[in-house]
Amino acid sequence: MIKLNYMKKLALLDEKQQPHADTVALFLDKSVINRFKSINDYCKENKLSIDDSEQKLLVQWVEKTIYKQVIYYAHLMYHFMETSNDWGPPGEQQVNITFCRNLLKISPSIQLTSEHAKQFSEKVKTTISTLNIDSLSEDDAKQKLRLYSFHIFGLKLEIFKATELNQFLKFSGSNKFLHAGQYGAQMEFIFGYGKVKKMHGYMVTFVEKEYIRTPNNVMSMAAIIGHQNIYIRLESLKTIFSQKWVQIFDYNEFDILTIHSDPVWNIAEGIKQLVLEKYQIDTKECLLEKEKTFINDMSETILYHEFGHGIIQQHILPFDLGAIGEATKIYGENIYTAILEFLADFSPCHQKLKGPIQNIIEISKNDRNRAQRMYLMYLSDTWFYNTDDEYMYTYSDLIVLILIRYLTPNDINFEALERDMIYTPGSMTSTFDRILNLYKNDMLELKTMCESAS
Repeated sequence: MIKLNYMKKLALLDEKQQPHADTVALFLDKSVINRFKSINDYCKENKLSIDDSEQKLLVQWVEKTIYKQVIYYAHLMYHFMETSNDWGPPGEQQVNITFCRNLLKISPSIQLTSEHAKQFSEKVKTTISTLNIDSLSEDDAKQKLRLYSFHIFGLKLEIFKATELNQFLKFSGSNKFLHAGQYGAQMEFIFGYGKVKKMHGYMVTFVEKEYIRTPNNVMSMAAIIGHQNIYIRLESLKTIFSQKWVQIFDYNEFDILTIHSDPVWNIAEGIKQLVLEKYQIDTKECLLEKEKTFINDMSETILYHEFGHGIIQQHILPFDLGAIGEATKIYGENIYTAILEFLADFSPCHQKLKGPIQNIIEISKNDRNRAQRMYLMYLSDTWFYNTDDEYMYTYSDLIVLILIRYLTPNDINFEALERDMIYTPGSMTSTFDRILNLYKNDMLELKTMCESAS
């Protein structure tokens, strides 16, 4: 006699195709979603079966519920920016470019035109009207942004708890993610898809698709770090590759005359030419053939920059001094946020972690040519003087003055750079030590002022 072993079925949806009460109870049980990566793992452990088609619908329900609310928040933010004329540090142009590309799903390789601008204006206006946002005043929109909350499974989640939505996505079986962070005085969100890789204690997501993002997630923000999560935005990297590097071969005669007559543009283009020489690129076709190598190098340096932030904030600076510097962002980018970026660039090694400059120094010991091209590319990426991003000029002042110091006629003095960037706790010997000490002293002064005021 054959004995059949039937597994009890977990109902994921009710008769109205909404999440079943039993399923909702699982999502709301912290002990369950903290222990099991997905509802599939839970069922396997408890010898329960689920219907694949039901799970697919459940995943779609969770994704759509979150997506619609991010859509609303993104348009609410844009409406506030437009009515208040407060576009944040990146400025109106950068905000419009990133939101336009996102809403119209424009490929990074395509240059924006006046027709795109017209379509974007019409689309965003229609959506803001459809969502009943257009009637909100500047103050109403600001208040709504501040008090915004997400709703799912009967829960009300304030925006600072939005990371819990990511847990719901994973538990449902979705391959999507919701990044939530703070940029200045505002929150910023990306609802997207990417491949995840665990690296040195961090969960690194290489973001391949951004379905919706808030307009303050401008394209120049190629990477984002939050807690133990790092997001590398491939769309941003591809946009930089197309609009900054491929564009070199499309300059017309007027562009060339403008570049030659403007020192900051002339230097910027000169650095870019040096980078292309190190990659042995002299034609547009050759550059496109080496796109993967180019973007891989960009991605690696940007990833190590985020590692650098982690080293500085978690292993070098006292927690309070790091937090005070980050908190100054509510007043916009400033000297302290610029120093934090500088410290991330030159951060020392910590176990297997290192910052981008230390990584390039390490590469130089085995592959000097690759280290040279990555170093020069980083110099190019930190030269903001020929852009409208004036809020980044202080950062350029700091890092460019250091990077150009080690340039020689035919090489880069990585050996001297390594000596000058040695970190010795409590010392004032190296350049890194002195700038770190300068930051600490100022943060201690700010801390004292805050404590005295209270």
